[in-house]
Order: sequence, then C-alpha cells, then structure tokens
Amino acid sequence: MGGRVALSFSSRYPQTVSNLIILDSVGLTLSNVPVVNPLTLPPNQFMSGLVYHPDHYRALTPYRTLDDARELNHGRQIFARYLGSQGITPDPELDLSRITMPTLLIWGREDRIIPLAYGKALEKALPNAELVVFDEVGHLPHIEAPHLTNQSIRSFLDRHSPS
Repeated sequence: MGGRVALSFSSRYPQTVSNLIILDSVGLTLSNVPVVNPLTLPPNQFMSGLVYHPDHYRALTPYRTLDDARELNHGRQIFARYLGSQGITPDPELDLSRITMPTLLIWGREDRIIPLAYGKALEKALPNAELVVFDEVGHLPHIEAPHLTNQSIRSFLDRHSPS
C-alpha cells in the first residue's frame, strides 16, 4: 500500500518529491499479468505467497506472543477492507508522466503478489527509473533481503540526493 501512496503523491505533487523509492508496487495495469490479493490465499499458503523462503522469513520475524498474532490478524482485516472488491489496483487518477524525479524500483524476482512484470513496466513508463531485482526474494525485499535493500537505497540516494 505504501508504494501506491508514494506513486500517487509523487504524481500529484512532483515538485515536492526529489527522489522516489518503490518496493514491489502496483503503478499501472497489466491485463495479462494478474495481481494476487494475499488475503485470498488460504492461511497455509499466506506466507509462501508473500515470501520466497517462508522459513527464512519466520526466522527473521518470529511471532513471539499471542498479541503479535492478534495484531497481524487485525492488520489483515483492515487491509481487506482497504482493498474491497477491487483487490490491489493502481490509483485510477495516477499520471505516471508527472513522475520524472529519479526513481528506484526494488523488486523480488519471485514476487507472487505483484509480479516482476509490473516492475519492468514501471521502469519503462518512468523516464528516470532504475529497477533493481533480487533473486530468491518475494514480495517483501526489505524483510527477506534487508542488507541488499539497504545497500540499493543507500547507493541510489548517494547518487541522486542533493549535496
């Protein structure tokens, strides 16, 4: 959801955004590449739908208490209401032609929620975008590959941020 918000904001107020970083986000519609609403996955497939290595993910983010599980379930319920019947879709008012600032797109090659085809299409649609793809990573590169994600962001900002 954060990528959708960042793309929408950058499109509406491009003069206020100097750099944009997007992780595995819908920004356009590809009719031949479905986006999966993770909430439609059976509970036993939820984690394998989001991440490439569920066991590795669980080791990085263990559920420690019953409160953690309740919070996760509450978050899923809120997310389901946010998506409604439309599922995961781009902002209908999004104008990609207004997003001209340097943009870093980070994608997991094995993203089963928002497939890599969306990252490649965004890279083509945005005039100043670069796409970084991590192998053996799903929809959550910041959790599955935090060091690679942070290195990519640091490198991007070092090259594009004002002195």
